[in-house]
Amino acid sequence: LRDADLPVTAVEAVEMHGFGMLKCDQAEYTAIRETYAPANLDRQQPLQLGALRHQLGDLGGASGMAALIKAARSA
Repeated sequence: LRDADLPVTAVEAVEMHGFGMLKCDQAEYTAIRETYAPANLDRQQPLQLGALRHQLGDLGGASGMAALIKAARSA
């Protein structure tokens, strides 16, 4: 975001890796929360979080494409 000169509020959704393991998912969620939570005060809508990969399993590129389709459909 810094390199693109975009504010944190420009991000509307984050697709988490979604390991399905409590410790890893908590660490990822904490990092996202620390990055985006202060900006949530200025948002009109909350930041959307998703974790489709955990639901599909480790299908490599297929889970990435499914996440992209999910994001496009919710836009």
